Amino acid sequence: MSIPLNNIVNIKPSVLGVGNNGNNLFGLMLTDTTGLAAGHISAFTSADQVRKLFGDESTEYSLASVYFSGFTNSDRVAAQLYIAPYYKNVPVSLIGGSLGNMTLDELRSLSGDITVTVDKTIYGPETIDLGDVTSFSGAASKINVALFGKKSSKNASSTSGSAVASVTFSVMSSSMVISHELSKNEQSGSVKDAIKISASGALAKALYLTTETGAQASISEDISTITKLLDRLRQQNLSFCSVFLTWHADINEKLEFAKWANSTQDDVCVILNDQNPEAYKKDSKTAFAKVVKDNNYEGVVSVYNNLELCAFIAGYPAAWDLTKSDGRFTAAFRRNSLLKANITDEEQANNLRDNGYNFYGVWASSTSNFTFMYEGKISGQYVWLDSWFCQVWMRRQFQYYFIMTLLARGQIPYNTDGKGILTTAIKPAIDQYLSFGAIRPGITLADEQVQQLKQAGLNQSQINNITTVGYYLKVDMERVTPQTRVQRGSPPINFWYTDGQSVQQINMNSIEIQ
Repeated sequence: MSIPLNNIVNIKPSVLGVGNNGNNLFGLMLTDTTGLAAGHISAFTSADQVRKLFGDESTEYSLASVYFSGFTNSDRVAAQLYIAPYYKNVPVSLIGGSLGNMTLDELRSLSGDITVTVDKTIYGPETIDLGDVTSFSGAASKINVALFGKKSSKNASSTSGSAVASVTFSVMSSSMVISHELSKNEQSGSVKDAIKISASGALAKALYLTTETGAQASISEDISTITKLLDRLRQQNLSFCSVFLTWHADINEKLEFAKWANSTQDDVCVILNDQNPEAYKKDSKTAFAKVVKDNNYEGVVSVYNNLELCAFIAGYPAAWDLTKSDGRFTAAFRRNSLLKANITDEEQANNLRDNGYNFYGVWASSTSNFTFMYEGKISGQYVWLDSWFCQVWMRRQFQYYFIMTLLARGQIPYNTDGKGILTTAIKPAIDQYLSFGAIRPGITLADEQVQQLKQAGLNQSQINNITTVGYYLKVDMERVTPQTRVQRGSPPINFWYTDGQSVQQINMNSIEIQ
């Protein structure tokens, strides 16, 4: 856990509407499969790593395979995927490090002492020889009987009243797991939050049940709601910018995800699957995407009946080469051989689009068939997925270059010198945005936009600069008040840019001249 850099450098998103090549636009997959430590994020760098943990036939592996495969003709694939569990009932547990590389003979060679502490109740030490076990589960059972099969507590003092635990072997994570089921008296927040499990001794180390050998504590504090879980995960890790699920969430869960995404102010989007037939009904008032729109929620990506497409959307920006000239891709028209189209009907496709859904469909002409994603939308002010992911990347880059300047410079005064320092600080980032295609020059502004810019304090020359080069940066040192100087606060800084958008429909008149 760390202090958010937003406390020092905060880049706020906004849109002026009409009326690791450095790519860390990674996704977070939430799973309801048991076996991972609650309240913790695990990082994976390949689908094979996910397969080894969850199994060949798991939904997690299937979705990770899509996520890590990028899109057809992508310049790269995602370098990382985060996974965290969503448990409605969280037991207190200690999940050992993986024993996946340990053979049964190596397990049988282990012996030594082990002590387990649950809350303040100590079990052991017990000296255990695993020489006669016939399986990893058998080893767990032997340890369980030795520690908890009889009253071996050396310290009866406990905040929970009576600590009872069990040792099992998790086939999914290939690890020993020590769990404690909460009693009714332990359900209250103050008691529940205090309960901890730890292990020590030579055998505990050999079985990777100590912190030093990779064991993780599955926390017991209240993270049973989506909001509390995501808030905690966000405190741990600020890298993920999208969230997708391994299960079909119900409407109440989806709405809670949507509210949470809205609260992040376009830092994180949620990619939610919707199976309800209301999604493709014309002018539906109750379809999930329509509810999202009616509530003005930002950062919600609605997908119709396709969990794999949700994973694909999360992996799509992570497959961008941010150093490449014209490296930007729209989400529309992107393809992946691992995806299956589930929309072939024109009326359904049009209704899904009008209702705000993304889908994977088959289009046909008189000569060819094409399969791709459409339409690439996200709820809120940015409208389009590529625009949304670009703004996340841009703000992260601005933050990075500003903090590096603060670390490198001895002083940034509130005068023209300071203005020059701050302007120069982010020039490399702006040049990269222009090269990549996140900023496009030569875009004609509407009269309404020009008036809004003038109201924001820009003169006509500065507005013309936006059209000519694609952006205008204003570091307004002249408006800094004495109070701000004394507090050493931020001067007013605004960055306007033209996104350029992208053509996604083509209509042409073909006229014969006789």
